[in-house]
Amino acid sequence: MKVLITGATGNVGVGLVPLLIENEDIESIGLMVRMKSAIPSFFYHPKCRLIFNDDNIKQSVKDYNAEVVLHLASYLTSSHDESVIDELLESNISFGTHLLDSLRDTNIRLFVNVGSFSEYHNQGNTYDPTYLYSATKHAFRSILKYYSEVGRYKTFHVVPYSIYGGLEPKKKIIDILIDALSSEHPIELSSGKQKLDFIHINDVVDFLNKLLMAEDQFDNQEIIHLGTGASTSLRELAGILESVTGKKLNVTWGAKRDRERDTVVSMSPISQYENLGWKPAIGIEDGLRKLLQLKRVL
Repeated sequence: MKVLITGATGNVGVGLVPLLIENEDIESIGLMVRMKSAIPSFFYHPKCRLIFNDDNIKQSVKDYNAEVVLHLASYLTSSHDESVIDELLESNISFGTHLLDSLRDTNIRLFVNVGSFSEYHNQGNTYDPTYLYSATKHAFRSILKYYSEVGRYKTFHVVPYSIYGGLEPKKKIIDILIDALSSEHPIELSSGKQKLDFIHINDVVDFLNKLLMAEDQFDNQEIIHLGTGASTSLRELAGILESVTGKKLNVTWGAKRDRERDTVVSMSPISQYENLGWKPAIGIEDGLRKLLQLKRVL
């Protein structure tokens, strides 16, 4: 099997590639990267081929001729001011459309699109974007549906919940809480009552590795929610961090208003995983320990 991954240098891509290298069913891995990306050394493994996102992208994609595409590339932000509009449209809609057009007349049989739980503000499968980012991710689905029907290939939509556990350049709420363990001044936060489904990066990449090998387990156009089936409030998360480290977080809860259209509760349904014989393996406490060790806090 020939796999093509977009957004390969992101947190999920970097975690997934080593698993795909070890996967004997995968013949080669095409890794789409930006010219100025920091490229991990293992991307130069004999099974891997670097495909640069430049002026020759269309020909490069056709020449690689992937059978399966995993679309991880996106621009993520909760902001909706004018400064981010062009980047959201370019990264989340325009780039993906050019990619789909490049896949015409190739051997593609499966396109796995990775979205976000923020496309469903009120839970379930009813579309209701929390952010402009979420709206652009969902808009891409319509374009994908058109190209996949014309090209007659299968598509899955994977909807991850709150991924944590890696070293990402953009700080997420867990990173902010960890910073508060050693902060000299109180970090001002919202109410902290929001309950999110936190899934460790290792579980995410393990799931995607298995999903690429299980095309027959899900229906075409299926929406696959990827989480743990449990939710933890931000205040509960803070309590776990304090218990694990023996330190007190220097935070002021409620100093900031909750964000407009903030997610109050998110929790993934997990019945879909039964077909794969898969379930999340890392609980929130163990996952936080791993992250603290990675950040050299423990």
